[in-house]
This record gives sequence, C-alpha cells and structure tokens, in this order.
Amino acid sequence: MAEIVQVNEERPPPENLSPFPRTKLGVPVQRINTIINGKRAVSAETAILLARVFKNSPHFWMNLQISCDLYDAQLRLNKAALHS
Repeated sequence: MAEIVQVNEERPPPENLSPFPRTKLGVPVQRINTIINGKRAVSAETAILLARVFKNSPHFWMNLQISCDLYDAQLRLNKAALHS
C-alpha cells in the first residue's frame, strides 16, 4: 500500500475526516477503513463505487491497486534476495 501512502502525502486528508462522512461515498464504512489502513485491497466492486462518487474511471482505482500490489511484490522480492 506504499503508493497510496505516497498519494496521501502529496495531498493529505483533512485532519477532522471521520468515518461518518465516508458513509456518503456509497461504500460501507468498514470497507473504506480497511482499505485506508492497508488491510484490504480495492476490489472491482469498490472501484466501481468509488468511480461513481469521484466521477472518474473504475480503471483509475484498479490501476492504483495494481501499482500498490507491484510495489509490495517488489519489496518482498528484494527482501528475499537479500536473505538468500
């Protein structure tokens, strides 16, 4: 989830953003919280819901997830190479 952290660092969320306003996204609060906390990936269904809210493409959200997955995989491979 490092790429998401990088995006958040470029444009941090407001300090007072609580889970309650996230319910207005049309996505369950628990799902949003677990994605933000890096414990869940963005699914195709979530990508569609987020795209509707933010008026962009589901591909944007899926590509963001793919970028995070690739980054995480590269870190794991680099770590494994150092220990072998």
